[in-house]
Amino acid sequence: MNSQLQFVESLNCEDISNQLRESLPTIEKVTLSSEAQYYGALYEIEELLGLSSRSIPRATWRHGASLEDSYDFPEEIISKDSQGIVHLVHSKDQQVFLREAGYRHAFAIGAPYLYAKSILTRRVIGSTLVMLPHSTKFSNHGANEAQLIKELDRSVPQSRKIWYCVSRTCVDKGCWIDLLSEKKRNIIVGAEAHDRNSLRRMKFLFNLFESVVSSNLGSHLSYASYSGAKVRALKSYLWDRCFHGASQELSQEPFYQKYPWVLEKRMRQSRESLLKFWGKCSNHKEKEIYSSRKLGVNFLRSPRYVGDMLGCFELFDLKARFDRYLRLGAFEFERKLRKHTTTKPKAFCGKG
Repeated sequence: MNSQLQFVESLNCEDISNQLRESLPTIEKVTLSSEAQYYGALYEIEELLGLSSRSIPRATWRHGASLEDSYDFPEEIISKDSQGIVHLVHSKDQQVFLREAGYRHAFAIGAPYLYAKSILTRRVIGSTLVMLPHSTKFSNHGANEAQLIKELDRSVPQSRKIWYCVSRTCVDKGCWIDLLSEKKRNIIVGAEAHDRNSLRRMKFLFNLFESVVSSNLGSHLSYASYSGAKVRALKSYLWDRCFHGASQELSQEPFYQKYPWVLEKRMRQSRESLLKFWGKCSNHKEKEIYSSRKLGVNFLRSPRYVGDMLGCFELFDLKARFDRYLRLGAFEFERKLRKHTTTKPKAFCGKG
């Protein structure tokens, strides 16, 4: 499949396709060295600060949206092998939990999606974006494609204003595309961790479509609801078939192989959130409020603050870096001097 594929329009819908042609962010793959770069998080901050994209992040920044309402293990939030570095998290409860667990450099700043660039768009009334289960580098999506499309056809009446979102990884693996093309469905390529425009791309789509229907649970539900789309998950499909398959597929991920108890808890919490929020057709305002809380809207900080925490300025302003070193050195010297003069005053008084 074309690596530059953006979308495939099988049924003409100018209200949507014209906006996609004019404004849909292109896919720009980058090499990742830190979670802070996933889906373009670091890039969004660099652009807000007017910096070229060359920073080497010195902090982690939790990607996605939180499912958890409480925490039992640090691994539910971050990798346990990283106590000595800065951890940027979504909310105060995550910050407090991590600090009590020994991660002293945890700071709540909200989710990366909140900082993504908003591109001017006009929401198309009557339009629907269908979010399909996605694969990863290590696992497949775990869905029966033909069965799921059949289920979706029963739940979502077909029209020119219905588009199917397929992840870049699924496109590369050959998932979904052939079946959707055969059925003449409109296709949009969605997010991928290596695409630095992923967050703004998803924000654009969730501001373009009136409704979002999903056959899997994930961060995209909170993103879409926060952005004002009417969100609904396929409750019957998820409950009867998808959870079991998703659990089996996700168990192949290196992270969940290392921490299987985290996967077990997340599956349980997914079922609870499906029953409480995402499986309902109404209560869209309630979902929006819930999503804002999960994304950490109340803990947003300035781009300058986030950029400083990530280390964005260290390669761009050597003088500032040197001044910071001098300030820290002067502070340390003053602290030692104050301690020394308090405990051993005669050492600085000379012989007389």
